[in-house]
Amino acid sequence: MSAAYSKRFETVFLCCHEKGPNMSLGAAAKYLKKSKSFVKKWVRHYSIHKNVDDLSNRGKIRKTTSSEDNVFVNLFNQNPSLTLDKAQRKLSKKEIKISKITIRNRLCKYDIKHRSTLLKPLLTDVQVKKRIEENLNRDWDNVIFTYEASFWLSTSTKRVWCVKGKKVIQRTVKHPGKIHVWGCFNRRGFGKLLIFKQNLDAKFMKEMYQRALIPSANK
Repeated sequence: MSAAYSKRFETVFLCCHEKGPNMSLGAAAKYLKKSKSFVKKWVRHYSIHKNVDDLSNRGKIRKTTSSEDNVFVNLFNQNPSLTLDKAQRKLSKKEIKISKITIRNRLCKYDIKHRSTLLKPLLTDVQVKKRIEENLNRDWDNVIFTYEASFWLSTSTKRVWCVKGKKVIQRTVKHPGKIHVWGCFNRRGFGKLLIFKQNLDAKFMKEMYQRALIPSANK
């Protein structure tokens, strides 16, 4: 018998059992080194239910079963970047109709929270205002914007649902295939689009300007 149950039985014996000493609530509490409310609670419980067991189905009624909890916990484990809206729709197809708040609460129960990397804006409001003032009267017919970007065959997600301290592993290759793209445009339209694989150094940049930038400017 556990220590908790032992104290409950002692309470009943001391206060209301026919072979007990029939102590008062205060005296029994002092003898057991428990609070008077503890003694009163179990004396009353015994008088109603004739036992000292915990009642079943106590507290707030759960909206999901344990098996349903496992379904959407596994759902987020398989797809950590899943949003609550998409999760709710996926669960609805499985005939599990619950609110986004309930989904979040269940995830928090398993210490699964939406953790993200620190985001920093490229330009502050002051910097944006300053650049607008500097370029407000510029002749944009004589300006060409250029930009280069890289595209990988496999990418990683930086914001996922996971337990604190757990490292989420995403399968990828060590050196994924990638291509680089360079393009340009101005207010009159788009220029040439150049696709290449080699690293962009000074020598190739000069070649790129000759092959793409100058012809686009002339056009």
